[in-house]
Amino acid sequence: MKTISEQNILEVRKIKVNFNTDQGSVYPVDDVSFNLKAGDVLGIVGESGCGKTLTALSCLNLVPYPGVIRSGEVLFKGEDILSFPEKKIRKIRGSKIAMVFQESMTALNPVYRIGYQMASVISRNKNISKKQANKLVVDSLVAMGVPGAEERLRDFPHQLSGGMRQRVLIALALACEPELLIADEPTTALDVTTQSMILESIGNIQSKKKMATIFVSHDLGVVSDFCDSVLVMYCGRVVEKASTSKLFSSPRHPYTIGLLQSIPQIHQHSLSKLPTIEGSVPSLTELQGGCRFANRCTYARSQCFQSEPDLQGHNGHEVACFFPQEIK
Repeated sequence: MKTISEQNILEVRKIKVNFNTDQGSVYPVDDVSFNLKAGDVLGIVGESGCGKTLTALSCLNLVPYPGVIRSGEVLFKGEDILSFPEKKIRKIRGSKIAMVFQESMTALNPVYRIGYQMASVISRNKNISKKQANKLVVDSLVAMGVPGAEERLRDFPHQLSGGMRQRVLIALALACEPELLIADEPTTALDVTTQSMILESIGNIQSKKKMATIFVSHDLGVVSDFCDSVLVMYCGRVVEKASTSKLFSSPRHPYTIGLLQSIPQIHQHSLSKLPTIEGSVPSLTELQGGCRFANRCTYARSQCFQSEPDLQGHNGHEVACFFPQEIK
């Protein structure tokens, strides 16, 4: 019998998220699949609007209305949570699977003190006394490097800085000791020093608890340091999937290469121009078939405009491209 460390704690299978718009039906998440073992950290990267956040929300069946998960499965420890009634899935959210949302100010209730909000969530998910919950609140804030943790319990969200609110949100997510953490741009808009400290705190807890983590980000530098494997998304589809070391050392999709080339380098001349990906992301309502990146790809041929490549590969490195062997 396999142990939890040997099996996939999460299996996302061919998820399709649909929105009906005035311009027609669109799929901002289209046929996305990936697996995650206990203790692993998966990074999901791509431009804004590529489907990263919706993919993460799908893992908790939290796609906002009018979005609908049309097909696919999300297996958490072998059970498809998309088939669960709402009451059952609520018992998993927060206690087994926790999520850190992008907007720290809107994620916290502005009219309640920090301590009350955190203790309420923890006591509900762990079924413990108020005293025990308060102790867990302080312990989790200390673990996230919040100075004067006990004093912070009496603060309202607006009294904290953006970085401090983000630490509170992450501390809240980790206090119930989830087996899977989904972090959606957890360090966006924070200064580099605060960002580094928060990521270090998450990393220490993640490593100690063997917690699986999905890390959604547009910051490839952070992903390269923090994640074990990476999923690259474009227009709702996965275009490349590999271990972090393979993806950064030997990218195989033109889009991935373009993203990596756009990262400023220390040795780069201050007046030199950064490479860019020509063109713009096509609207989901205007997709004509074929590879979704074809209109921006310098390697594109007639076949690329006629049919969409499947995600294929070997040795854990998959790419959705007809000519990956020709890409340098």
